Amino acid sequence: MLHEALPAKLIAIVYDEIQSTDFNVLYGYYNGWGTGELDSQQELEMIQNYADEMAVALREFDQTQGIEQDLDFYKEALKYTFSTELKLLPIYETGEDEYYKLYYSSKKCN
Repeated sequence: MLHEALPAKLIAIVYDEIQSTDFNVLYGYYNGWGTGELDSQQELEMIQNYADEMAVALREFDQTQGIEQDLDFYKEALKYTFSTELKLLPIYETGEDEYYKLYYSSKKCN
């Protein structure tokens, strides 16, 4: 849910900056962000600017489920996730164990 909410926040920031909701104008703005790909740019923005907040939120959710991990565990899992999705960064292999432990956790969201 966090992963999907952040692109909405990033788009809202763009609306504020360029004062337009026109898709062509928005796309042109994003297209100038280095990668030229909206999804990739948003993923890059999330890992660079929001990884800590996402890690805290994941940890807090897990704590409500009786799961205790240190904050670095979630940061490592996020770095691995974003590096595999982006394909712009080298794979952050050191977070692979944390990612799969988190992914295959016995606790499930209801």
